[in-house]
Amino acid sequence: MRMPGGNMQKMLAQAQQAQQKLKEEIAKIKVEASTGGGMVTVKMDGQKHLTDVQIDPEAAGDVEMLQDMILTAVNEAAKRVDEESQEKMRGMLAEWACRRACSEAMTSDLAAPMSRLVDELKRLPGIGAKSAQRIAFHLLGAPREDADRLAGAISEMRASIQLCARCNNIAEGEFCPICSDPNRDRTTVCVLEQPNNILIVERTRQYNGQYHILHGSISPLRNIGPEDLKLANLLERLKGGEVTEIILATSPTTEASDGLPGAPARRSASA
Repeated sequence: MRMPGGNMQKMLAQAQQAQQKLKEEIAKIKVEASTGGGMVTVKMDGQKHLTDVQIDPEAAGDVEMLQDMILTAVNEAAKRVDEESQEKMRGMLAEWACRRACSEAMTSDLAAPMSRLVDELKRLPGIGAKSAQRIAFHLLGAPREDADRLAGAISEMRASIQLCARCNNIAEGEFCPICSDPNRDRTTVCVLEQPNNILIVERTRQYNGQYHILHGSISPLRNIGPEDLKLANLLERLKGGEVTEIILATSPTTEASDGLPGAPARRSASA
């Protein structure tokens, strides 16, 4: 059976979230194992890194026996980490399966148009099955004109909004309001990952330059390279010689450049 692309993407996103949560839960694991009646005690974390080794002074005299006891304790600790990790994995899989089954069961009881609306709402970030149902029933009970205004606003946004030809910010015409503002400093460009990041910088009231939106960040794990980012028009702006300073304000992750909105890292345009 072929699965629709939207459902497949949703399942992949849920699987990635579950995997990340499992990693976080495993990272919290801490086990302790002893051997030789407590003569050797080791502590280990969820990544099987030894965090502590305690040895009774009486065991230090026999090196071979001490080695055997340490190996035994380490192996026992690793076994306990595996057991706890598997238990956490089973619990998360059971929880995920239960939530999915409950969600599908609740959706299947709705009329087809409501079920489709709930499915679409669930695809929005931060909207789960229950929230999607509450929104759907709210729209059903609202006056028809309210629902029409919402539908019209979404359609108008999709039809009218485009990317600014200069900075890739969202715009209604060729250029966004910031690029069209003659009072903005054109010699400084703040580089951000997404258009909504502009709101964070503007809220500081400390920046009066222009922006450039990459629409993403380099991520080798997701096969996203420099060629997948919107860099071409930034390079064109630099060739003009008007820009003298670039402020990198991307996320502070290993996949993005250093710097935070409000506390950005500065680079000269020549660099």
